[in-house]
Amino acid sequence: IAGVSAMRDRLMVPLTVDGTTGIALLDTGAQISAIGASMGRRLGLDAATMTHDPILVMRGVGSGTMETRIHHFRLVRVGPIAAQNVPLPVMPGNLGFGDALVGQDFLFDRRIWLSFPTRRLFISERPGERLARR
Repeated sequence: IAGVSAMRDRLMVPLTVDGTTGIALLDTGAQISAIGASMGRRLGLDAATMTHDPILVMRGVGSGTMETRIHHFRLVRVGPIAAQNVPLPVMPGNLGFGDALVGQDFLFDRRIWLSFPTRRLFISERPGERLARR
C-alpha cells in the first residue's frame, strides 16, 4: 500500500470513503474499523443526516462506553482493497486516531507485513478477492 506513514508509534494508511480521502490508524487491537468525527463532517454527516442510522454502544480501552451511529458507505478503499456498502461507526470525536481507524474487521483473514522503518505495508488478498490495480 503506497502512502503509508508513521506518527510516533502508530502506522497510518491512506483511505478513501465515498470519494473523500483521509488517513487511518492501522490498529491490530481494534475489533472494528471506524470513521472519526472530522472525516464524518467532510463526508457531510451530522446528527440530522444520521438520525435513522442504528445506534451502537462501543467500548474501547478502559471501562467507559460510548454511543455512536452506524452509517453505510457506498465505497471504502484502503490501498488496492475496495469494499461496497460498508457499515462503519461514525465516532462523536476524533479520539486521537486521525480520520479513521482500520481494525480487525478489515485485517481478519488477510496476511499483513508492516515495516515501521521503511513505512511499508503489504497486504494479501482474501480467498476469492481480486484487488484493484492502479
